[in-house]
Amino acid sequence: MNSTIDYSIVDNFLNIAKKEIKKGNREFISYRFIKSNGKTVTTKQALLDIGIINSKEIWKYILELKPDECFKISKDYDNKRDFNSEMFEFIKLINKKQVYIKLTINDVNLVCLSFHIANKEVFMKKIYCYNCNTYVEAKQKKEKNVYEFRGKSFEVEETIVYCPNCDLELLPDEVLDNEMNKIYNAYLNLFDLSFKKIKEIRNRLNISQETMAKILGWSKKSIVRYETGESIPQGEYLETYISLQKDPFLIIKLLEKKKKDFKEQEYYNILKKLPFYEEYKAINAVLYILENNPIYETALMKNMFAVDFNHAKKFKIPITDLKYVHMDFGPVIHNRNDFYNLMLKNSYIELEIDEDKTKFRSVYKSDKNLFSKTELSTLKETKNILEGHTAKELSDWSHKFKGWEATKTGEFISYEYAKFLDFNKL
Repeated sequence: MNSTIDYSIVDNFLNIAKKEIKKGNREFISYRFIKSNGKTVTTKQALLDIGIINSKEIWKYILELKPDECFKISKDYDNKRDFNSEMFEFIKLINKKQVYIKLTINDVNLVCLSFHIANKEVFMKKIYCYNCNTYVEAKQKKEKNVYEFRGKSFEVEETIVYCPNCDLELLPDEVLDNEMNKIYNAYLNLFDLSFKKIKEIRNRLNISQETMAKILGWSKKSIVRYETGESIPQGEYLETYISLQKDPFLIIKLLEKKKKDFKEQEYYNILKKLPFYEEYKAINAVLYILENNPIYETALMKNMFAVDFNHAKKFKIPITDLKYVHMDFGPVIHNRNDFYNLMLKNSYIELEIDEDKTKFRSVYKSDKNLFSKTELSTLKETKNILEGHTAKELSDWSHKFKGWEATKTGEFISYEYAKFLDFNKL
């Protein structure tokens, strides 16, 4: 609060201005260029810098202005205008940024507005110093300090606001909030997290706060508070965020455990929204093939190739979004080792090493609700046709496939060749 300002005047001005704004009597002051923190920006760039999406949003913040956010009253002496009204200047925290706002009301009761991210000299308005018992022009300096929190010690580079007369650190609300946010973020950084990353974890999963809360068994309020920086996750909550940051696929394992808590349609709708739904569907296609049918790697690759190309031949689209490449023993899944590791890491399959061969076994049953009727029919048909054949027989058969014959080692085999798939050559 600035002791040189009569806040009753500001209060009266804001009451009038807010009434006119609600009537629609409002306008941006259309400066082409604005000076902000040493650089020249356009009004539109100022909106981008602040994170404003549309005009309604900025006017919403103006309606929230309080008298004590005003730090200066001056005259509008712009020679291009025929009025010379009072200009009220404010500092307001918007999207965690200090924003400089100028408001005036012209001679036709139009509320005019300009704004941009506050320059440092504007931000450093007069602040009350307890030691000096007066308002002072505060100064800033950078300082590194060590803090301890929940058994962890960490260093934080802070912006210290202090009295130029007695060096006392000054902590107005907006400064304290910013610095505490920085300290808590420094703590979270020890775990490769931040308030921003916590929110990004959920956004990357493409699920709502309500859905995430239900999957994790938390309250929505907890999710909101963690994402907005109002609370710091600890214990199992912190461990869950750490795990999801390292391995987003974990959300599927957590969702599987909570399946009974969801209605069937709701459960599968959530699954389809997840960014790795297609990988999950491909895993379940593998589980279908391996169900009561442990087979060697070569045989598994030929089964998956046959499943996808068989469905593509009949219905113009494969069952999974897997791609296949030409290799010596026939078509194989592109980046198959990554696919194997995903299944092994999440315990969907287990391996049995037999001399120099690897046999795959399913640990879980396939979730058949992931597949359409035509996909299930194709899976069943393909598995029945190939079951009982040795890996060598399946490899030799795949070498007769035109898609394999027309490509070279490492090249992708297009699904355009699906029409040439022929089980009669097996």
